[in-house]
Amino acid sequence: MSQVERGAEQFTHRFAVEADLHHVERIFDQFDREVGWVRRPSILEGIEREQLMVSEVDGTIIAAALIYHRLDKQTTIYSIAVDRWCHGWGTGRSLLDFISTISRERGQRVIRAKCRVGEKANLFWEKTGFTIHSVQQSKFSTLNLWVRPIEGAS
Repeated sequence: MSQVERGAEQFTHRFAVEADLHHVERIFDQFDREVGWVRRPSILEGIEREQLMVSEVDGTIIAAALIYHRLDKQTTIYSIAVDRWCHGWGTGRSLLDFISTISRERGQRVIRAKCRVGEKANLFWEKTGFTIHSVQQSKFSTLNLWVRPIEGAS
């Protein structure tokens, strides 16, 4: 668990538990176009493997991130979302710092994320120190592959 103060807000970051399921679904459902439809089995697997993180303010879950620690020392962020009413609080950046810390502790060296070309979320990745590694064509869209080395990783 990690606590961070940003202005008037104090975020608590932690691994999700099964009781968080509906809150996490609610957050991801707000962004189904941007992050895709995050299915319940994926969320439950993330909880089981400690690869689903949440951010809270005053006990209310306001953000979630579904990640995967790969064997090749890369952490992939599959989905990350902050409740719409909390945008601009620094929650996403703070959650990303928590993901970096956990990834470094698990021996990872780099974080990767994909984002559709033209989405506003690309600005988030750029502002948080990610660089475009490549542009990939998927079956339905063109994606930027964002990467960022994990500070202090060996």
